[in-house]
Amino acid sequence: MVGDEDEPCLDVNLFLKRAIRSAGLTLYERCGHLLNLEEPARFNASIAAFLHAVENGAWPLRDRPDQAFGGIGLGTDDEVAD
Repeated sequence: MVGDEDEPCLDVNLFLKRAIRSAGLTLYERCGHLLNLEEPARFNASIAAFLHAVENGAWPLRDRPDQAFGGIGLGTDDEVAD
């Protein structure tokens, strides 16, 4: 989860989404770094939905390209944390 006004964290979160096969990305519009304080109900609902999906085996790995992006290689499956 990242706020669209949290400029220093946007690129990092996109990198993690691309590099980690089990990662998802939720973008909070008009929010900064303190999502839990800026949008507490939405934040709590997002966390609850994620935990529910994981507990029920409904949070799948996604396919990812084997090519590099942004000048950074993804490495092998052993090098990329799931």
